Amino acid sequence: MEYETKYNKKKICINCGKHDHEFKLCRDPITSFGIVNVKILDCYDDKNNLFKSNFSTKKNVKYILTSRKYSYVKCNITDCIRVNEGTNNYKLDNESIKYNVESQIQKFCYYKNKVLFLMVSRRFSIGFIEFVRGKYQVTDSNTIIKLFEQMSANEISMIQNNSYDDLLFFFLNKNNETKENLLHNTYNGKYSLEYLEAKNKFDMLSDPENEKNGTIPWGLNFYIKNIKPKWKTVEWGFPKGRRGKRTEENLSCACREFEEETGYHSSDYHILNRIEPIEEYLVGTNNVNYKHIYYLAIDMFDPNQSKLSNFDEYEIGDVKWFTFDDAIKNIRPYHVGKKCILTKIYMFIINYLVWHDEYLL
Repeated sequence: MEYETKYNKKKICINCGKHDHEFKLCRDPITSFGIVNVKILDCYDDKNNLFKSNFSTKKNVKYILTSRKYSYVKCNITDCIRVNEGTNNYKLDNESIKYNVESQIQKFCYYKNKVLFLMVSRRFSIGFIEFVRGKYQVTDSNTIIKLFEQMSANEISMIQNNSYDDLLFFFLNKNNETKENLLHNTYNGKYSLEYLEAKNKFDMLSDPENEKNGTIPWGLNFYIKNIKPKWKTVEWGFPKGRRGKRTEENLSCACREFEEETGYHSSDYHILNRIEPIEEYLVGTNNVNYKHIYYLAIDMFDPNQSKLSNFDEYEIGDVKWFTFDDAIKNIRPYHVGKKCILTKIYMFIINYLVWHDEYLL
């Protein structure tokens, strides 16, 4: 555990959490932490408690500790940091569903579509986000085409019918600020250089003269008229995010991001902290390496009630429960690692129910 003080806070990397370097010198992939929340339909608390009692050792609480003597000394921790010494962790390595007797086959048939996964869709596509942030070169038509292919038809229409300032206002307006105030704060704030460069790129693409004189291969109108979205449905994934502070512990970060994005409270789910977190590695469209670390949780809210309306509407487009089959269908085909994570978790849950549920049948 690290402590944030005025003496050592610059020595802790906000990305990997290691000592002696800052984020800009970090060699690790860009790292996010998230939670895969699972519930079992029509079983109420008995199956949830079955997993809770066997695969967790502590309660699900987060703390921010502050020194009484030195108020600048703080750390962010959870009660589920690690299991007790000498306790074995469980690793999700199931590759098949095993059975020996007829009753176990019947259990599988009963449970196969009752295991649900909580997933989120982003408010904006990655392509739209990268375009608004100017993560391209105006002369690199291949990259711009890839960004447009990742967008929705509605996002392309927005680009066609709005100025960059209008797009930026729609993209960043989280607190119902006036357009004038938001743009002033953005163009004069921490990320002013990034957005000013993005605005300049947008204006260059929008000016037909730049295409005519060969400054750029194609203008914005070409991409709008000729590039079609590659996907008809939104992209779904698991709630996740990056550390907010250098001293934020991995699981604390995962819980915070999960609760912010879904609207859940800590009492609505329980971390199965005896199960090792599972990692996903991928390369983004920007050729940057990413790592996602997911913790498994069991849903503690009444399975027959809906509680999916309090999510973060600024970042999240929707929150839904999916069966395993539907979840696999809604994950993009290039996210092989995410499908593997989903499959391993599903196999683990089903196997445990098949072999340890003594009250069914």
